Amino acid sequence: MKRSAMRRTGRIKPVNRKRRAKKYARNFGDEAEAVRAMRCVADLAWTYCHGPVQAAHVVARGMGGSKGGRFDLVPLCARHHDAAGEAETSDRARFEAVTGRSLRAEADRIATPGIAALARRWSTPIGGHVDLDDYETTALAGWVRRRMQLQREGCREAGVLWTMEGAVDSVAVALGLYAEESPAGDVVGAMSFAVAICELAGWPS
Repeated sequence: MKRSAMRRTGRIKPVNRKRRAKKYARNFGDEAEAVRAMRCVADLAWTYCHGPVQAAHVVARGMGGSKGGRFDLVPLCARHHDAAGEAETSDRARFEAVTGRSLRAEADRIATPGIAALARRWSTPIGGHVDLDDYETTALAGWVRRRMQLQREGCREAGVLWTMEGAVDSVAVALGLYAEESPAGDVVGAMSFAVAICELAGWPS
């Protein structure tokens, strides 16, 4: 039977460059270039690196990791990025178990300067929240929540009493919000920040 070539019935849909640029900015942004310039976090932890360093999302792409996570990037060489998998979150879990590396912890460490910049915008004025979009607010809240959880776990292991005031104070210090020019630099500002940051992170004040 003679086969005939398929005929296109309509024109190819043009690429929406504006939408593509917006998606890239949300998923990778300027942070990606800085991450690609870093050393692979799995270097010498399992197998030797091979290929260029890539900006990998903590959450696998198949589980939504590329849908807006420029503060959730870690540097992985091509070999280790492939080993970490992009289809299932379980692939990431196995990769972390083998390498002994927590991709979330690495991403939070790398993202701290960017998160600090968001926090300074967010806290000026205290409770304003006018300069952050929904994604940025979510990223800031997630970072704060994880930082508080880590401090609580650390206090439990050390047998030290955990307090919300101490947790908020450590977060403010980490984000550089006690600078002299910051609204959180005075007592009233610090108290307002404590309430606002707890509400943002979903913790009772």
